[in-house]
Amino acid sequence: VEWFNLVPGEKICIKRDPIERFMSCYKDKVLREKHCKGISFNGFVTKMDEIIQRHDFQQTPNVKFLKYHFAPQHKILGSDKSIYKHVFDISEIDTKVKQYLEDMWKIKLPKLHCRNQSQRRYGLILTKSQRRILEKRYEKDYQIGWCFD
Repeated sequence: VEWFNLVPGEKICIKRDPIERFMSCYKDKVLREKHCKGISFNGFVTKMDEIIQRHDFQQTPNVKFLKYHFAPQHKILGSDKSIYKHVFDISEIDTKVKQYLEDMWKIKLPKLHCRNQSQRRYGLILTKSQRRILEKRYEKDYQIGWCFD
């Protein structure tokens, strides 16, 4: 867990639509792990930076836990997709990513997966206003193409 730092060697990354990533992170870190108790979904969306700062804690010497998880992808993956030999989508974890790693390491891996809980289970449905706030927050990710092929 670290902020983007260009290192030598072959690079791959796994991208995700920024708003889907936000929703998943909110489910995991706020609702399931209870890191921001007593904060409504709308309150979190509209005052995210303030809430994250108030409830955050150190994860590694250089990274705060909530700030990292809710950060735009370009802060983690960088602003140039061309540095990566392969850019995978999160939906390809158990297909293309698994095959790539098995071929590279010449091993057989178990089924790979990510948590995939329904947002509706938690009643998380974005309003147009909330969507606009998140699109603005993650605007650079959308411009770079971390959500599109």
